[in-house]
Amino acid sequence: MYNRDDESVIAKHLVGGTPLGPAVDIFLGGGTRFFLPNTTTGSSRPDNIDIFALAVENGYYTFTNRTEFDNLQGGNAKHAIKPYLGLFTTDHMSYEVGCIPITSMYYLVHTSS
Repeated sequence: MYNRDDESVIAKHLVGGTPLGPAVDIFLGGGTRFFLPNTTTGSSRPDNIDIFALAVENGYYTFTNRTEFDNLQGGNAKHAIKPYLGLFTTDHMSYEVGCIPITSMYYLVHTSS
């Protein structure tokens, strides 16, 4: 990818929108607006591709909130078979050192593997 600000293309590539197929086993972060088709309120995609649907089609377990994330039970739940895609904010996620809110990258990384 030559431009890190091309989030719509990156989103598609992450879940298998390329000839090589899915590229990521665990994706946790923000940016739901780049995964929703442009027919959905709040979408920033230039097209009507539903990246969540593409992810499911490619075998991803998808979730968008803390409860669904916690249901992975640290990767030990029966349905916690990789790959999975968890998006928690409409835009980029903030990160904090030493905090454990759902928007904390520290919390996501340490409870997903």
